Amino acid sequence: MTINYEQALVRIHRLEDEYGSILYVPDNNLEFKQVQNLLNVKEKLNHKRVDNLTRFGYSVSQIAQIVNRTNRTVYTYLKHNNMRPKCSFKYRVTMPDLSHNIYTTSLINLANILCHTQSINLTKCAVKQLKARGCLIKKIKSIWCEIPNGDYYCLPYFDNIVTKNGLDSYIYNT
Repeated sequence: MTINYEQALVRIHRLEDEYGSILYVPDNNLEFKQVQNLLNVKEKLNHKRVDNLTRFGYSVSQIAQIVNRTNRTVYTYLKHNNMRPKCSFKYRVTMPDLSHNIYTTSLINLANILCHTQSINLTKCAVKQLKARGCLIKKIKSIWCEIPNGDYYCLPYFDNIVTKNGLDSYIYNT
């Protein structure tokens, strides 16, 4: 540690000579980042970035990867700030008249809603029922911000289909 400290101190003095104070060194300065690495200093979690990524619908693991943190760090931050991640969507179901799409994580739940029943409990049966009604089913990997406004979405805890009207129209399970 002493060697790292000494190397960091030499670099800090160079940066202070160049910028007048370590406070004025830009965060993206390569030598400043090397000082942080030598002293094992981690950057603070970019809260605004995490907030925006959560709002757009990225998962905890995707956010952690983007901000270079662990899943646990991101999850803890969200929990402490009373925030929850949004579900990712696995399917896009296009209605027979091609007028609109429904994004969902569960074909079973969607089929039960569209067929006005609660008896469908297998994905294979849900696919059969939806196709019998003329729906086109496409397996996708989509997050909230990728769903066009005006399209519909359905989550496992819904008992109806809801229209997306902007980033803040997501309905959480309460």
